[in-house]
Amino acid sequence: MDNIIKSIIISILLIISIIDYKKMIIPDGLVSILIIISLIYHYNEFNKYQNINSIIESIKGFSFIIISFSLIYFIKKDSIGHGDFKLFLAIALLFNFKDMIMIFIMSFNIAAVISALLIVFKKKTRNDIIPFAPFISISTILVILYSNQIIQRIENLIIMR
Repeated sequence: MDNIIKSIIISILLIISIIDYKKMIIPDGLVSILIIISLIYHYNEFNKYQNINSIIESIKGFSFIIISFSLIYFIKKDSIGHGDFKLFLAIALLFNFKDMIMIFIMSFNIAAVISALLIVFKKKTRNDIIPFAPFISISTILVILYSNQIIQRIENLIIMR
């Protein structure tokens, strides 16, 4: 993914995060732009390399998100908004399977830590709704910028055990 596409994606994610934080909504139009970017990206990649692997990896990540959210919905209905689900799906189209798993896990872990801190410092209660798009965006941006380093650290942790 080249720097222009990365910059556009990061900008859109930041806008989505601000809107979700202030209004508790993720605009479909911005999610649609991410989907269009992913389609253009895959089209260009396929034409450049005649390789379908990036599309297959995105489909695997997309499937992972559908299965994961189905399980979350089954376990605790309405714990995650539909906008969050759509945002994850749009992001899944842009990334490979390994990156998507990292984004998914990091989003929930960052959200858990921040939510716990907000509860401890009495800024929120357990019953308050906390916008999730900022955590999805932070995780996605971290993967865009540091994917290889994150994978290397995880592998080092696993090997050391």
